[in-house]
Amino acid sequence: KAEAEEQLRQENDKKLLGQVLEIYDQKYVAELLRKVGKNEWSRETLNRWINGKCSPKTLTLAEEELLRKMLP
Repeated sequence: KAEAEEQLRQENDKKLLGQVLEIYDQKYVAELLRKVGKNEWSRETLNRWINGKCSPKTLTLAEEELLRKMLP
């Protein structure tokens, strides 16, 4: 059950990131995520995650809140 919840959260995080990247540049989003989170975000990292070319990630609460605030 916890595994399924984690997978659902990762899918939701990826969907949220995708929505933000439709509006903003990857480099800009990565820069902001680096400021609030503890992950080493880069344009390449975001690109690989969105395209399924790396292991799924889970956003921290601060990262998730930042992305939600960026949506119109």
